[in-house]
Amino acid sequence: LNKYHGRQLEEEGVYYPHENEICEMLPRIVWKECGCNSRLSTYSPSPSYYGPTHSRPTYSRPTLQPSPKLPAGSNCTTSNECASYACALASVNATYNICCPNRYTYDIWDEKSRNYTSYCRRTADIDDSCLFDDQCFSGICINSRCSATRLPAGSNCTDSNDCASFGCGLPNVNTANSICCQNRYTYDIWNETNRNYTSYCTRTVDVDDRCLFDEQCVSGICINETSSITTNETRGIMTCRNERLNDREMCYSDQHCKSNYCGYNLYGPLQGQDRYCCAGRGYYLEYQYEYGYFCAGSIPEGEKCDSNRYGDVLCSTGICVNGVCSEERLSYGEECQLSSDC
Repeated sequence: LNKYHGRQLEEEGVYYPHENEICEMLPRIVWKECGCNSRLSTYSPSPSYYGPTHSRPTYSRPTLQPSPKLPAGSNCTTSNECASYACALASVNATYNICCPNRYTYDIWDEKSRNYTSYCRRTADIDDSCLFDDQCFSGICINSRCSATRLPAGSNCTDSNDCASFGCGLPNVNTANSICCQNRYTYDIWNETNRNYTSYCTRTVDVDDRCLFDEQCVSGICINETSSITTNETRGIMTCRNERLNDREMCYSDQHCKSNYCGYNLYGPLQGQDRYCCAGRGYYLEYQYEYGYFCAGSIPEGEKCDSNRYGDVLCSTGICVNGVCSEERLSYGEECQLSSDC
């Protein structure tokens, strides 16, 4: 403080700060060393204190004004330049970026440039070229053109989003072109030739027409009509039917039988055997590490049976002795393996 007050300035009218103001300028840690009071009294100098002709100087800090953002439609190079914070191509044929009307863009991978290309959303009118739905004002892009409405049922389509039902698939087995389905539910089947899935509409095939799965039929029942099933369980010619199969009719699914059981009639290797609708219920058994349902009462006399599991039930005679279906059980004194054999 003495240093400040001891300074003599010869220029008239120079402002000399009060000691309280000087203390406020100094760090509080040096107040004690400089003789400042920790409780400074409020000091209000008189106007004459500032000198006869000069007033106390004032200082103003300059304020930084942000640079204005570009409006929608202006040419841009980065998203930060735009008021919407989105800079992208406005249409498919555009060669330069503009500020988008909103901050949402859509990125598409470009194989040529090996990079993503950004497009503005909701910028294309009806009948304009488009790459995705959100590029159009209507939100509908069909066959690379903006459309006001989606396609009705029965119209040719390439994608489910093209259709009002949101379902696009083949209507039947003999058709090569996909159409918009009546509903949004489709059934996908793996195509080994194309190494891809093929979509089919559901509930489109009438009775006696060819089918591949139950849901393809209006009746909900698709049943094979061949006389035999091949060793690898390949389905033969299948048609839609009004009702399910009766007992002992050939089947390949439990759902096709009125009894709800589709099983084997012989206890032996499963490969090469046809399956038939069981007259009663079926029992799930293992034969040499193969598993399947076997129809109750279907194994004729003299054929193999499992003495340990459901042997008596599976035999048509109701008796399984020493692993063979028999007419009667063993008599007293005959050699046996299980108590049930006697």
